[in-house]
Amino acid sequence: MLNFWLLDLILGLTCLLMANQYWYLTRERFQSAALIIVAALLCMALAALVGAYRYGIDPGITELHRALSRLSGFTSFLLIGIGLLWARLELTWGSDNRAPAYVVMVLVLASAIGFSESGILMPSTVVDLYSALGLLLWLLVALLELVGSGRLPRNHALLLGGGALLAVISGLLIGTGSSKLLGLARTNWFHLLLAVSVFSCYARGRCLSEINLLMNEITTKLQGGCHCGAVRFTALHKRNNDDPLVAHACNCSMCEKLGYLHLIVPAQNFELVSGEDVLSCYTFNTGVAKHYFCSRCGVKSFYIPRSNPDGYSLNARCLDERPRGLKVQPFDGQNWEQHAAELAHLSQNE
Repeated sequence: MLNFWLLDLILGLTCLLMANQYWYLTRERFQSAALIIVAALLCMALAALVGAYRYGIDPGITELHRALSRLSGFTSFLLIGIGLLWARLELTWGSDNRAPAYVVMVLVLASAIGFSESGILMPSTVVDLYSALGLLLWLLVALLELVGSGRLPRNHALLLGGGALLAVISGLLIGTGSSKLLGLARTNWFHLLLAVSVFSCYARGRCLSEINLLMNEITTKLQGGCHCGAVRFTALHKRNNDDPLVAHACNCSMCEKLGYLHLIVPAQNFELVSGEDVLSCYTFNTGVAKHYFCSRCGVKSFYIPRSNPDGYSLNARCLDERPRGLKVQPFDGQNWEQHAAELAHLSQNE
């Protein structure tokens, strides 16, 4: 029994590790997609850890273990597949809230229980069908990343696809009964292989934010524009998980008159969606700063600052939505030469 409880323990800890990674994403972008994957991984972790306890300590919880294994079978792979595809398609529904995730989770679980309890399908058949569908979605995401304009590096896309294939192949070769695809069989080494498969989700989680989001980083998508709507932009603001989102209130002669609040991003993370034909540019003094404004409504929603000529400064007052937790800090622009270096790092892609 040693190998059973040890492999279950490895699987459970791997699922918790991946759930922890995706939990960071539930607070920023892809909230619903990430939460769905977290729920799936927690279900699998719970079944595996209870299995480890059963095989290593108390065989008397067999029925509880079977119930949790069936719950994991109903939900885990299908929810992982849905979450991965949701994030890959970058669906706006549920990107900034978690409510759609709860709807999806209830529908998946309710339909599985409905099919099983009504007698339409055997519970084992439901497990196999839902797991197969989830693994197909998982493979589809990997394929889209490989052949399309995906965000994942090729080696990460291969890792992601290899994880799903590993789950399928190992289940077909050494799974038993209703666990041919799911992999809940009590077969030596099966859960170790499944743990490797689950770990392949790390590749997708690492790159969800479009700029290789790391577990200790948060990326916020910013959208905004001018008053008349002719000028529209989108940008990504990256910061460490422990750092607040900061806008700078400068007191220089220009910013003081405009009430401009600076959110500086690297040039690679900025995209002008529309309005290039209506932009006018004002320069003064050294001419390094390019003060763009809409020639129709006069609003200055972004510009290239002198302190960060390799980036863009977004006007936080021109964003469609004020980011949660945004803090405003003063910047001494009247003594620009003494303080400009404090902002230089904001436009650098590390």
